[in-house]
Amino acid sequence: MEDRREHPPSKSARKRAAGAVEELARKSLDLPPGILARLPLDQVVRSELEIARKVRGHSSRKRQIKHLASVLRVHDEERRLLQQVLEQETGERRQDACDFQRLEDLRERLCEPATFDHALEEAVHLMPALDCDEVRRLAEVWWTHADKSAFRALFRCLRDAQERGGIA
Repeated sequence: MEDRREHPPSKSARKRAAGAVEELARKSLDLPPGILARLPLDQVVRSELEIARKVRGHSSRKRQIKHLASVLRVHDEERRLLQQVLEQETGERRQDACDFQRLEDLRERLCEPATFDHALEEAVHLMPALDCDEVRRLAEVWWTHADKSAFRALFRCLRDAQERGGIA
């Protein structure tokens, strides 16, 4: 006959779980105050978060993070909520960084006379709200004068078009 009793988690598994909660506590301190204010957190968790955010000393901060992690281990719902918010924030930051990189790459191709026409077609396809005449003017200023202000203005023009119409 097989032994059907469940075994408690190993010591290593418990350590990994404790480390994950501690990492969650550390990352939750980096959340913007506005997001934390909107979360329906238990008063004890909210208070511990506020205390930990104020601590500046390295050792004191580590100790406070460990204490916050111990509080989060007791408050399962708050721990799940913070984990969910952190995952969402990380995804949004990753998407913002990806969009930023795409715009920078597009600007680089617009600033090269050899790739300008193809890049402009792509930009118009991705961002219908793009002012093509302004893009062409700024690119030409860059080509003739290597004016860094035109280079930056071209990026702003692309970013504004992205915000107005989004990227397809």
